[in-house]
Amino acid sequence: GQPDNAINMAKKALDINFTAEASWEYGKACIALNRPAEAKQALEKVIASDSSNAIANRALGEIYYSEKSYSKAIPLLKKSFKEKADGETSFKIGQSYIEMGVPDSAVPYLKDAINRKANVAQASLLMAHAYFGQKNYASAAPEFQRAASQGDLKAEEYYMMAVSLENTND
Repeated sequence: GQPDNAINMAKKALDINFTAEASWEYGKACIALNRPAEAKQALEKVIASDSSNAIANRALGEIYYSEKSYSKAIPLLKKSFKEKADGETSFKIGQSYIEMGVPDSAVPYLKDAINRKANVAQASLLMAHAYFGQKNYASAAPEFQRAASQGDLKAEEYYMMAVSLENTND
C-alpha cells in the first residue's frame, strides 16, 4: 500500500544520500509501521552521527528493551533519561538491571519510577525482589506490602514477604 511505497522511497533516498535527518525520518516511519529491524538500523546511523540525539537514543533503547536486549538498552535509555527524566524510562532502566542480575544498580531507578508514579506495583515488586536477594529484609517487606496492596502477588512472593516480615521483627 501507500505507506510501504513511501517507506521504500525514503529508503532509496537514504541509500543515495545519507543524512542523519533523513535516517531519523526513515527510522520514525519504520517504528510507526512496526518494522523494528529496519528502525534499529536507521536509528543506529542517527546515533552514530549524533550521539546526543536523546529522542533517537530513547527510541533505539525502547526497541532493544522490547527485544529483551537489556545490556544494549540500558546505556541508550540512560542517555535519554539524562536529557529528559521520566518515570517510564526510569522503570525500564530499573527492570533491565534486574533482568541482568544487577539489583544494586536497579534500586535507584525503581525508586525514581515509584516517586514519579510510573508502574508503581511492578516497580515495588522488582524492588522487593532486589532487596530480598540482598537479604535486606527490612527494605523488602514494605515493598512487598506496597506491591500486594496494588495487585496480586504469586504464592512465592507472599512467602518472600512473610520471610521478610519475620526477619524484620527480630
